Amino acid sequence: MRFRPAVEDDLDRLLGCVVDDLLAEITRCHAGRGVQRIVADTDAGNGPMARVFERAGYRNFATRLVLSANPVNT
Repeated sequence: MRFRPAVEDDLDRLLGCVVDDLLAEITRCHAGRGVQRIVADTDAGNGPMARVFERAGYRNFATRLVLSANPVNT
């Protein structure tokens, strides 16, 4: 049981590296094809993915607010 957190932390780091590498490769591919502007988004509450974008040099370009109403039962 004492080793489980270390394994989970290692897995989180590994997945983080994979996602960082994948985003970097996607960005390179688009830039290599001459794409002038590359944007991506994530949910505001998804801090880990927001940090991936930040590490890759992406900046926050917008905030989206999604509202919904509960249907009224009539």
